[in-house]
Amino acid sequence: MNGSGELANDSNGTASVPLADWVEVLPAELKATLVSLIGLGLVLGNVFVVVVILRSAALRNYTGYLTVSLACADMLPGLLVIPFSVRPAWTGHWTYGQTLCMLTAFFSCVSALASTFSLVALAVNRYILIVHAMKYQSIIGTKLCVAMIGAAWILPVLSFSTKIFEHKRYHFLPNAAHCTFDFAGPIDLACGIAFVAVLVLVVSVLHCKVYAVARRHLKNIYHYNPHATEDKGAKTTAAITFAFCLTWVPYCVLAVWQHMLEYPTHPDVEFALLWLFPCHGIVNVFIYSGLNRAFREQAKKLLASLCTSVLQCLNEATGPRREDAITSPSPQARSGITGSSARTVDTTPTQTKEDILMKELDIVRELDIISEFGPHQTGL
Repeated sequence: MNGSGELANDSNGTASVPLADWVEVLPAELKATLVSLIGLGLVLGNVFVVVVILRSAALRNYTGYLTVSLACADMLPGLLVIPFSVRPAWTGHWTYGQTLCMLTAFFSCVSALASTFSLVALAVNRYILIVHAMKYQSIIGTKLCVAMIGAAWILPVLSFSTKIFEHKRYHFLPNAAHCTFDFAGPIDLACGIAFVAVLVLVVSVLHCKVYAVARRHLKNIYHYNPHATEDKGAKTTAAITFAFCLTWVPYCVLAVWQHMLEYPTHPDVEFALLWLFPCHGIVNVFIYSGLNRAFREQAKKLLASLCTSVLQCLNEATGPRREDAITSPSPQARSGITGSSARTVDTTPTQTKEDILMKELDIVRELDIISEFGPHQTGL
């Protein structure tokens, strides 16, 4: 889309070679399926994280609330962006109008930056918790936690609102099947990439510092037992760093390749690299929640309660009612030709009939005795 806001399905603002000169390998059906699965994974995974944290009193702390902010930021594309990219991934055209193109671009950029700020806030929180453990309660309070969460959302909204109300520069990327904002130029793009690189560097340095301090403490406690103490910290730090590199580096390299160097890109490569970026929301679920022992325990309890509730509902829906089984025996039970289960069901009614017959026989015998010997002989 150009400055006037007209959709451009055949141009993505770069110096791409016309699509007719490329041979696409990925079929449209596969692209639409992958987009749908990414959106579904973002929504289900992050909703599960939010529910587990909010339902557990042990997880409702500063770290938990920052994790909820991260989950909401990662969930946003799955709710408001990706549902409008499934059909374009199939057809290669945007058919939802200019307003939705602008809004999806806005929500996509806001969620990416809010997720990054939330990661920085979590890294700062973890750094203070480990490095300055004695001062954690005095440093991290409710006001600071609310301020970090608010800044993680307000700054991206203000930053990208200017592109809507002032520049109105957005366009549709047919190869990536989504809308995005235009960059003002190479300098604007370079500043954005540098800003993200600084945030990634800060997060990596903080986590490495946390790992170094934790390793030093564990040496003193366990007399340097690496197999028992260091593996978990090393895996967590490596996973965080690898997730950053896996999702952000290809996205930034592609942006530099297309917008600054103005080199052409194969449509399938552009699709794969651009849709690899939102997968960081799924990776974050496993890193910041799955590697937390307290979270795993609460998640197991929640899943167990859900499974129990589902099984109870299925039993109530498919199983026979107890009253019906007792008061309404089957025809086979009435005829007395069924197996042991049918006879067991009809045991109580049969015994009742026999008791009634026996009582009637006793009454008849007593009447016979009275009629034969007289009332005064009944007691003998």
